[in-house]
Amino acid sequence: MEDPVQKLIIAVVLGILMLSELPLPSLKFKHMKWEGNEVIYLLLSIGLVLMLLYGILAVPLILLLYLLSPLWGKLFPKPTKN
Repeated sequence: MEDPVQKLIIAVVLGILMLSELPLPSLKFKHMKWEGNEVIYLLLSIGLVLMLLYGILAVPLILLLYLLSPLWGKLFPKPTKN
């Protein structure tokens, strides 16, 4: 990565991410049931599959997946109970 423009773009994107208020999910288990811990179990299972497929190269993909996890709630909203 010798191109200074590419380094500048990466620095700006990372700076914006550091200053943004992303509602990232907590990785603490409240209990061992599925309900309430769906995001944790999904991140763990997808991360495990990625680690098995790509080994150590999966770490950046898992981090990107964690950063994009707040979008899951917007893409797949929970149905409202009437």
